[in-house]
Amino acid sequence: MLDTDSPDVKIEKEFTAGLFVAGEKQYTSLIVQNLLENARKYNRPGGLIRVSASLADGTRNVVLSVGNTGRTIPPNENIFERFHLRSTPSVTSGHGIGLNLARELARLHGGDLCLVRSENDWTEFEVRFPAADGVNAVT
Repeated sequence: MLDTDSPDVKIEKEFTAGLFVAGEKQYTSLIVQNLLENARKYNRPGGLIRVSASLADGTRNVVLSVGNTGRTIPPNENIFERFHLRSTPSVTSGHGIGLNLARELARLHGGDLCLVRSENDWTEFEVRFPAADGVNAVT
């Protein structure tokens, strides 16, 4: 999904062992792929991508967090609207469907996708999936 040997960004990973999510692998993978590709696309040269996964406190949800350095997203930006493109000019291109699709897929799986923060050169998204016990689960 993401080239961890790329010289243009540093990648930090932190995962709790034994996490499983309930869902269709092709769709949960698409959600994660979209977040990782956006973290790379909207990062700055020499930037950082941080990916972590853990069981949310007091819930049966697995929380995947993807954060990156780079330009922040303005508060009034409707990033989850279908066909929405950033209002600020960018050299990166897109079609405006990735985050909308990722959020809808997360919701269809009983979870959600949200923008946690975007300030001070740091943007972070969080996707929640229902946890599974390992049988018929996606790892």
